[in-house]
Amino acid sequence: MAAFIAVWFLLLLFRGAAQFLTVNMFWIVPGAQLLILGALLVVNVLFARGVMEDASEQNRVGKKTYFVKPEIWGLATVIGGFFVVTVYWLIHHSVLRKSV
Repeated sequence: MAAFIAVWFLLLLFRGAAQFLTVNMFWIVPGAQLLILGALLVVNVLFARGVMEDASEQNRVGKKTYFVKPEIWGLATVIGGFFVVTVYWLIHHSVLRKSV
């Protein structure tokens, strides 16, 4: 249930970010909008790859990921971007993580 709520919240964030970008980028040439959005997508995919690799490595060494599997963390990162990377880091690498 918590994973469903987290994914739903991330989808709302992504939709809000997309609306913000399209409204506030209205003055930019349409081709430039696509270029900027494409660059953001590439950055999100690279973040997702890093999060997925790190989560898989955490599982491999015996530290389980919280809430969902590494693949879902990667998908959430593609959708949520830097916000999800920050949440992932806080949960898995900061002093907030419980010692196992």
